[in-house]
Amino acid sequence: MSNTKNDDLLTNENLDKVEEYFKLKGVIKTLRNDLKDIKDSLEAQIELEKINKKVKELRDKVKGDETVFELSEKLSTTRERLDLIKELIRIDLIETAQEEVKRDGKKLKLVHVLKEVKDDGKDEKKKS
Repeated sequence: MSNTKNDDLLTNENLDKVEEYFKLKGVIKTLRNDLKDIKDSLEAQIELEKINKKVKELRDKVKGDETVFELSEKLSTTRERLDLIKELIRIDLIETAQEEVKRDGKKLKLVHVLKEVKDDGKDEKKKS
């Protein structure tokens, strides 16, 4: 995509928000690919890849340490437990029609989030 088209998308006030969102996602993808192509052509990128390979080897060596491994497992298990507890609290809040719960000066609150998902077209087939 040319830079002129990218600039038009960024300044066109007639686009509706949803249409603009998806067009900007396309622009970002194109720009990311262009950036990757330029980086891959640079000599410094090759040197950086060699250094990153060495860093990965050292990181794996650290992860292989028994003490580090045991603590990492405990951390992972504790995070899983936290996620389960959070889900149970969320369900309780929904069932009791509450939006938040407070304990010891801290608050857990239900929030609504806008999330992009793939449209599989099932909604249109059901309406037919």
